[in-house]
Amino acid sequence: MFGIGTAKSKRMQLHNANKAHLKTSPIPSTPSPDPTIPLPKNPEDPKNQSWLSAAKLRLLEIGNRFNGRTGGPWDLAEGTQLHSSHPLVEGALRQINQSTGMMALTANTAANVAGGLLFDLPAWVEEKIVESGGPSFDELSANLQFATPMIPYDDLAASGLAKLTEISRYPKAWMFPANFIKGAEGLSHIAERHLLDAERLLKSFFLPGEDPEALIEAARRIPAVLQKGGNYERIVNAGRIVGVDRNRMEATSIYTLITDAKNRVITLFPGRPGAKKP
Repeated sequence: MFGIGTAKSKRMQLHNANKAHLKTSPIPSTPSPDPTIPLPKNPEDPKNQSWLSAAKLRLLEIGNRFNGRTGGPWDLAEGTQLHSSHPLVEGALRQINQSTGMMALTANTAANVAGGLLFDLPAWVEEKIVESGGPSFDELSANLQFATPMIPYDDLAASGLAKLTEISRYPKAWMFPANFIKGAEGLSHIAERHLLDAERLLKSFFLPGEDPEALIEAARRIPAVLQKGGNYERIVNAGRIVGVDRNRMEATSIYTLITDAKNRVITLFPGRPGAKKP
């Protein structure tokens, strides 16, 4: 009995000693990495890629979204944007997208160069002259006809330049029609001043039944011409009698839309601006 009790007592003492040792012993920590040994690099991290690999990935990303548009005013084409959830089909579609995007880029670049030189440049030159207080090409042609009668063909040259500028405005207006902002102020101005009633017979007025908003929409594809005050005019031939022109005191099929540079409607009236009967 004494021997068994002594053995149990010794086991208990040993168990208690082990528990005390575990409580006082420090927990071993993870050894810090040796700064002299480089860590393995993550190949998916852009910082760990070579410039060539990064460039390839960037071009691939651009190619997947590339539509061939330059952002210019004469962009006419756009590449395809075809995609598939199947990896093999997606690879084939990516090649198609990149090919059509490059073709669209080529076409758009050529269109912007040609459009800028043939159509935008003459109107831009005239607008800069008008903005600086100079005459339009039409006014220049009329002035030269009377101011320099001894110089041959100068008025014809100016008239030809004016006609070229007028013609150059139409393709862009037809391909990119304007979206007018018909605010309450502009429409109320038209209603107060240019719709027929007894108090407005001394002003240019539209005939009863003419819808000003429909007339405004019909001018979307008419080229805008800068006025000296900074607004833009569009002169439209409706093909029917729409009102009476005060300046000429006669019925007219012509009407004029005045907008600002952001296509906000300012006014609309029958006839041409300032055109008096000879």
